[in-house]
Amino acid sequence: MRTWMVTGGTSGLGEEILNVLCRSAYRVGSRPIADRESAVVHDIRCDFTDWRGAVFEIERSIRTVGYLPNVLVNCAGKNLICETDEMEEQSFSDVFRVNVFFPLMLTAKLVKDNLFGVRPIVVNIGSSASTQAGAYSAAYVASKHALTGVTRSLAKDYGDRIRVCQINFGKLGGTKMSRYIDQRQAELRGITVQEERDRQRFGWKDGKEIPLRAAAQFVIEMVEEDFSETENGGVVRYGC
Repeated sequence: MRTWMVTGGTSGLGEEILNVLCRSAYRVGSRPIADRESAVVHDIRCDFTDWRGAVFEIERSIRTVGYLPNVLVNCAGKNLICETDEMEEQSFSDVFRVNVFFPLMLTAKLVKDNLFGVRPIVVNIGSSASTQAGAYSAAYVASKHALTGVTRSLAKDYGDRIRVCQINFGKLGGTKMSRYIDQRQAELRGITVQEERDRQRFGWKDGKEIPLRAAAQFVIEMVEEDFSETENGGVVRYGC
């Protein structure tokens, strides 16, 4: 039986993974959740932009509960869509703290302090943005490029103790981040949200968004198969 820890479990893919799982898990999020479909979840609240505080709170909670996670899904994500010349350094840095530095330091801390259970697997959730440019989204695109480097570096540093892989997804349907992208892109282009969605659709695989349930099941299946066909530090694509 695996014990999962899913960061970013407040909404979107992280929450859906927890909904599909029928077992005890750690949910790490920034906001409370009113309703949940899944079984018992150990709830950890933290601010991902404060990576030191977040890592400390997660370590404290693991020691308190006593169950060591042997699956870590780094799903917490932050986006920033704005005119490039209006981007502020602090906002750019916040994206990197959440998308890159937090999963790097959390994984390293759990390894160093022996807070992983047996046969641990770390899954970094990436994006199609890691392989292409994106208008008005330089910070997010740069962070997802960097996350790939983090995934491969973790495999080099700790490959004898963990198996770390990355899944790059195309556009996920129905998430808070997807709605934010649609609305901000439409605003900056001076078009309607529907026109922006129609414009984006040409870049989606087969012209379709990825249903959240399908994406969550894909993550779970890859973990259950131990990423057996993927090299340590490897990257898998789904819907992109």
